[in-house]
Amino acid sequence: GPSASQAVLQALQGFDAWFFTRISGDEVEARKKARALEFVWRASSSLLPNVSEIFAHVFESYYCMPHEFQFEWNPNASAAVTNASAMLALAKHLANVTRTRSGWFRTRHVLIPWGCDYMYQDANLTFRGTDQLIDVVNAHTEQWGVRARYGTASEYVAALHAAATAAAAPLPPPPPPPP
Repeated sequence: GPSASQAVLQALQGFDAWFFTRISGDEVEARKKARALEFVWRASSSLLPNVSEIFAHVFESYYCMPHEFQFEWNPNASAAVTNASAMLALAKHLANVTRTRSGWFRTRHVLIPWGCDYMYQDANLTFRGTDQLIDVVNAHTEQWGVRARYGTASEYVAALHAAATAAAAPLPPPPPPPP
């Protein structure tokens, strides 16, 4: 699991962000309510902040994509690839999931992991379905209030830093753990 030592070691190695999961469910729920699933971890009081701080992102449910969008493993999702009506419903559901998750974070950017262990064995199906899903969500951006895109972890962190800089509101340190 995550520890201050691990955070310091990664910061000292030059990492600028750390994504992790497997913390207590109570802490995840408290962080969701406090919009504190992302924070700057000041992992050492004996080292200078500029060498021991690291941006931390807690995956709120696990590091896998939500099951309903797993084109390889979920028959309903894979069927949507060839059914426009089913894809529309799936895209609307993704927009709803995104809006729900947006309440757990402080910027307009929401990271939804896309994949899992042993996924992309049928990469063509997954990318074809995901491309369609993104296209349908983006065709309804004004109506649903969500825009989707592929992105890397680095692009996500860069977008968060840009949003924090624009708002002149850096991400704060983590809240204390729940009692």
